[in-house]
Amino acid sequence: MEQFECITVEEAYQKLHQGAAVLVDIRDPQSYAMGHAPQAFHLTNDTLGAFMREYDF
Repeated sequence: MEQFECITVEEAYQKLHQGAAVLVDIRDPQSYAMGHAPQAFHLTNDTLGAFMREYDF
């Protein structure tokens, strides 16, 4: 991806449910553990490699 695009919440919802987007959560582990969206990928320095292998971006 060469550029970013602003989208509405509704567009984000549609993209997530169509598999056209991935929701990532970059918060610290404690905040993530306290609560996160069920489909969110917890993206950290330690999980970056797994994310890159799993998702085509």
